[in-house]
Amino acid sequence: FNGKEKSDEMYGEGNAYDFGNRINDPRIGRWLSLDPLAAKYSSMSPYCSMGNNPIMFVDPDGRDLILTGTPDQAITMINKGIGIKNTATIDNETGKVSLKPLTDEQLMALTSEQQNFYLTISNVSEKDKKPINIYVTENSEIIIGSYSAMAIDIEDIKQFPTEGAATQYSILAHEIVEQQAQQDRAVAERKFPGEQGFAEQKEADHQKGMDTEEAITGCKRIGYAASTKLERSDPKSEINPYGNTDILYTKGEELYKCNVVQNKEQNITKKVIITNETSKKNEPQNKNID
Repeated sequence: FNGKEKSDEMYGEGNAYDFGNRINDPRIGRWLSLDPLAAKYSSMSPYCSMGNNPIMFVDPDGRDLILTGTPDQAITMINKGIGIKNTATIDNETGKVSLKPLTDEQLMALTSEQQNFYLTISNVSEKDKKPINIYVTENSEIIIGSYSAMAIDIEDIKQFPTEGAATQYSILAHEIVEQQAQQDRAVAERKFPGEQGFAEQKEADHQKGMDTEEAITGCKRIGYAASTKLERSDPKSEINPYGNTDILYTKGEELYKCNVVQNKEQNITKKVIITNETSKKNEPQNKNID
């Protein structure tokens, strides 16, 4: 069953399967012990598996969730951001992303943006590091990325340009590094939504994502400005759910505004539109961050 070994000698013929860290009893469809990482997923039963969603996730060793989702577009985006085809590949069974090492000659032939993007992804996907689990979805209710849900909407990220202050690649790298910062923490140190210290933890990890953007594009993200003030469906969200928000960047004396427009039609379809404009730093800007 699922390629796992029977444990007949302990529980009788056909009565148990050894998943490595837990034993499954197929007669009752139950696990005989707690998930060893139960504390990491406090909102779930310690006796569940695959996040109670075996369609989206696999759990090959009884420990961490391994991303499957719909990652193909993300892999395509990573390869385009590096500028060399098939540098990034994915194991369709486990969802693990691998990055081929580039020679010094290949690396020097890349632009600085491509080099820094490659080095960012390479650092995250290094062997022997703790896996970073990110659920990739398309046209979901998630706006660009969700810190607490550990998920990104790749269709939203595709709306960003391939050049400029905020690009598809800098935004994708931001989301990946932000999740790396969150998931690299020991379970006992992690904060979850509603817990004291969660906002501070999220802000610190978000800063690492913004620093990554600057390393790739050379443009520093300095904040948000709500062009249209709307009531938020999620008060903790940094971006208005269905209005206009400017993400502000600076480089030298230039101020860049990346306008994110979200709208929802018939409570079903979400659409994200990205436009960019440039102005001088000393021009008055709307600083209302709602």
